Amino acid sequence: MTMTLLTSREQEIASLASTGLSNKGIARRLELSEGTVKVHLHNIFQKTGVRNRTALVALIGRKVLYSMHPVKHQGWKFP
Repeated sequence: MTMTLLTSREQEIASLASTGLSNKGIARRLELSEGTVKVHLHNIFQKTGVRNRTALVALIGRKVLYSMHPVKHQGWKFP
């Protein structure tokens, strides 16, 4: 399996989405269009293999836990 790295913008959007912000809220915060946010979320879902925001939040939560253990930490890489 190859590991795919999220772009810094995708990381930012994933982080904001995990806080519960809507697409519109993310767009306003980052001064983007809602369509651009949707495209980024679609790319995030494709790269991470998740199907929805709930799964994305769970995945980010696991990454945060792994980051507490530097030996296991792989950054924002996903299978």
